[in-house]
Amino acid sequence: DELEMALSELEIWTKRAQTYREPPSRGMLEPDLSFTGKKKASSVQRSAAIESFPVVTSTPSPVYDPLPVSGTPIRRRYVCWNCKNIGHTYHTCKAALTIFCQNCGKNGVPTKECTRYPKCGGNSTGEKST
Repeated sequence: DELEMALSELEIWTKRAQTYREPPSRGMLEPDLSFTGKKKASSVQRSAAIESFPVVTSTPSPVYDPLPVSGTPIRRRYVCWNCKNIGHTYHTCKAALTIFCQNCGKNGVPTKECTRYPKCGGNSTGEKST
């Protein structure tokens, strides 16, 4: 379970990195302080880097594919705090909304009143409840 959660987090961060868009730099009050992006490497620099890369002559080991043969993403094991079904989170749940803490998933308690963990909304003392 811990490995699956780590892999699903990696999948989420990879997706975010792939869909990243640079913020606009036009129309800034202070253009010198705006985002400039990465410097583009010239084709000469790229080819020099490729030539200096070590060549592997041994047979490659098989690459671990985190997706099963069916192609279903790892997220299928997430448990929805709203409907208690496996395969999605409460953010995407299509069932009628039930009352639960949206920070920790505790049933029957609105987020504002939950004291289960310090990050929950109703915990003014900052201590975990039992």
